[in-house]
Amino acid sequence: MKQALVAQNRVGKTHGRVTASILLQDVRVGDQIDIDYRCAAKIPCTTPTMLNLSGSLKGPTAQFQFRLLAAAGRKIQYKTGTTNFSVDSHVSAAGVRETIFRRNSVAQIRADPGAPSYAFIPDQLQLSEFDDWRHVRRWGQRLFVEAASQAAGLKNEAAEIRLRAQDPAGRLLETLKFVPNSSRTGHRTMSCSTSRKKRQKALSK
Repeated sequence: MKQALVAQNRVGKTHGRVTASILLQDVRVGDQIDIDYRCAAKIPCTTPTMLNLSGSLKGPTAQFQFRLLAAAGRKIQYKTGTTNFSVDSHVSAAGVRETIFRRNSVAQIRADPGAPSYAFIPDQLQLSEFDDWRHVRRWGQRLFVEAASQAAGLKNEAAEIRLRAQDPAGRLLETLKFVPNSSRTGHRTMSCSTSRKKRQKALSK
């Protein structure tokens, strides 16, 4: 099965899905099947926030564990919607802080069909470098408002929209047409554009 997972992992890099199948030869009524697995990956966190579901939608979880590695000087806040989380943290000699989040005996995570994403907040582990919403505002001001004021291409496009439509409703319609047809930016590009190069690329589009 390990070889099959390695092969699927190569494909999973493009579509994000990897499936592991286990066939049990002798299963009888009343049997209890426990599955123990570990998902290990190096996921660089380059964005100010990160969410992770601390359980499973498929069934109950005996133990959930999340390992966070970050520079000791990097201030990362965390928040959980439940009290049965244990947090252990220490700093290595290399100056890397290791933080282990554990949650035991997690019931199957359920939500009504069509429920919005915030229905899962109680079962989410939330990580953020923001102290509060004022901090978020300062980050957004620097990332988009101040950068947009220096984007000549954006000003030119706004001027053209004002010429094509004279009333506010018409300008709104022209702007809505511009976003999907011309910008090709996408949520990830705009929300995660923390570098100057990426900001200018998004704004130029």
